[in-house]
Amino acid sequence: MINHDLESKIHSGVDFEKTILTHHSKTLIVSFVNPYSYKTISRNNKIISSVDYWFSDGALLCLLLNLTRSSKVSRASFDFSSIASNVFQFSSKNNKRIAFIGGQESEINSAIDNIKNIHPNLNVVSQFSGYFDPRNTRHIANEISKSQPDILVVGMGTPAQEEFSIICKDVFTTPCIIFTCGGFITQSAIQSDYYHPLIKKLGLRWLQRAYNFKHVRRRLLLDYPSFTIKYLFDSLTSRIIQLSK
Repeated sequence: MINHDLESKIHSGVDFEKTILTHHSKTLIVSFVNPYSYKTISRNNKIISSVDYWFSDGALLCLLLNLTRSSKVSRASFDFSSIASNVFQFSSKNNKRIAFIGGQESEINSAIDNIKNIHPNLNVVSQFSGYFDPRNTRHIANEISKSQPDILVVGMGTPAQEEFSIICKDVFTTPCIIFTCGGFITQSAIQSDYYHPLIKKLGLRWLQRAYNFKHVRRRLLLDYPSFTIKYLFDSLTSRIIQLSK
């Protein structure tokens, strides 16, 4: 269950701005892992190694990681309760070219309209639905590359969004920071700032997502408890083995 290569690359959310929103001379991938996606990602060494920066998306995973880490990690997630505003403010202030891919056609259009309601100076240079024929993957990556984005936001779910980001990293001809964003585009299509202010203040983002999405309820009721038990068991087993040496 525990993948040490993955965990060694997970940064703390408090380090986001000084590590990510700085000048980079090459294309970078920034992605996020939570208790649901951890299992999928941990089985794919190419994704682990190709993503340059990982962050912990959610309080539960932060809690589990911090049980054994001397350098503690805090949450970072690509939504308006965390780093999305930082990215968009940085983009607007510095006139960065930004591209989006994810969601259905109607969702990507509504999401960008809603995001621009909050950040009207955002320079959106290209946008694509995340639903396309897999045979067109490299073609779409090349089309995005033609718009020479400084920032690309990819919301296609794990592992598709990481796999698409890796292809973009391979074909892009100019430096770009690529962010995966999970369900952010779908959420932003619903309203400009998806989370209610009180929900954000109380740290109950999971509750609002569970109320609105059936697949989130399944994750919370089945996948998260299962992951927690397996993770704690593996952590305890590793500790016992170390002590017995």
